[in-house]
Amino acid sequence: MTNGLLTKNFEHLKNPHSVFTRPFALLGVPLGFSGRRFETRFAPEVLRSKGLVDRLRIIDSTVVDLGNVAISTLPIDETRTSEGVRNLEVTTASLALTFERLSEVYAQGYRPIVIGGEHSISIASVAAARNFLNQSLGHEARLGILWVDAHADINSPKSSPSGNIHGMPLRVLLNEGPEILNLIGGVGSKIEPGSLVYIGLRDIDREERYLLTQRSIKVFSMREIDLVGIASVITQALKFLNERVDAFVVSFDIDVCDPLIAPGVGSTVRGGLTYRESHFLMEEISTSSKVLTLEMMEYCPSLDSSGETAELTIGLLESALGKRIL
Repeated sequence: MTNGLLTKNFEHLKNPHSVFTRPFALLGVPLGFSGRRFETRFAPEVLRSKGLVDRLRIIDSTVVDLGNVAISTLPIDETRTSEGVRNLEVTTASLALTFERLSEVYAQGYRPIVIGGEHSISIASVAAARNFLNQSLGHEARLGILWVDAHADINSPKSSPSGNIHGMPLRVLLNEGPEILNLIGGVGSKIEPGSLVYIGLRDIDREERYLLTQRSIKVFSMREIDLVGIASVITQALKFLNERVDAFVVSFDIDVCDPLIAPGVGSTVRGGLTYRESHFLMEEISTSSKVLTLEMMEYCPSLDSSGETAELTIGLLESALGKRIL
């Protein structure tokens, strides 16, 4: 990590809250071997080819494109390790590179928009956000996560049916994953259970369900959305975070949307967010003064023959940057 850049950057931050008015910088992370679909690694370039950068700049002219993280070239190994994880070595190396690059992005004065790739990327992204926020505010900061996803992604290696790391990032961020992954970004937990909010859950494994209940983690499942509507849910979620954290990461897995509007994902689950529900959610997120990082994960181009999922993904990022109907 470029400590000189970081030190220089923090010295000129007279007002810590200015971190939330920084321009956004797009960073692709073509990581595709921690889950079910290797093709997710092509997501950043496919989205760029469909006009992502130009469209975001129409909404916010200060957006810059910083290219892609250089992913590790270590060999892929689908065999589960003794800890029960696939592709542990190459994924860890790639996430370490991602952490370093994101630390540089913060040091250069930007807030990142991270385009995956698979949701394991959040291990590095959240760790970099936490470290930056701690140094920027000058104390142990309270970092939150708004995790918008059909899946809880909080499995342990033992509870994971597949051994795929993209189903474990939140367990790692709680410092309860494989040790080599826990150490990315430093020793200890990167988040606390009370700073995590889910929206859109509808496919949860048994141990995940137990853990969410035991730790009293805030969950707005699709049932809550059915009962009270997306407007009430996102209002409650943002209020919850605003009262408890200094800043938060928005991590949006495109499979939270219903497969009828987002077929191009690796783990489709029926009954997800509608087109307008997903856009409304992102429109409301754009009004928050505490968004430090935006993540858009798990777009799979090979399953998106019509291009509608790419169009939705770009549109949701436009909404998150402030696009409105009027």
